[in-house]
Amino acid sequence: MNNFHEQAMCFVYQQVLQRLLGFFSRPERIALQLLIQRLLVAAGGVEHIGRYRVMVVHEGGKECAYTLAFLRAA
Repeated sequence: MNNFHEQAMCFVYQQVLQRLLGFFSRPERIALQLLIQRLLVAAGGVEHIGRYRVMVVHEGGKECAYTLAFLRAA
């Protein structure tokens, strides 16, 4: 049952990510790839990314929401 739930959540995550990426322009998608690479380097590699934390100031505005979506996509 646990494996089934994990697969379902992975599927939902992939759908949301694809939909989110559809809203980004080509330069934004390239910037997202660069952000992912920088986060991986800062975390110390793929094996440590799950424990890496990023803090973001969220003031509730459009730009903050966009930044948060960008980070979540990464």
